Formats: sequence, structure tokens, C-alpha cells
Amino acid sequence: LISHGENGFIVDPKSVGNMADAICKVLDDDALYDEFSKNTLSAVKKYSKERVIEELREAYSQFI
Repeated sequence: LISHGENGFIVDPKSVGNMADAICKVLDDDALYDEFSKNTLSAVKKYSKERVIEELREAYSQFI
């Protein structure tokens, strides 16, 4: 669900320094925070209950 640089950062969870750097980048840059927030909301719409139900109906209809 996370796209590096699009709606967040993917970092090695064992690298505390890289994780701290990524967090600080977002907290220090309001424009980046806003962009990540906007992109995340757009990405989440792909997984709305209504959309998932419709995709399942379409998939099942191919087998009926």
C-alpha cells in the first residue's frame, strides 16, 4: 500500500537512522506531508468496500 516517495517512504525497519530521517523529512516539509496525504487518500479509494464488492461481482460473473 505504500509507494516509496509517492505516499510515504519505505525504509529498512532495522535502520533506526533511516527511519528517523524519513519521519523528519515528512514532519519538516509541509508540502511533502500534504502530497503524501493527498496521494494516500487517492490510493485508499482503490480499496473501498464498494469497489472491492464490484470487482468481486465482476470476477464471479465470469465463472457463472
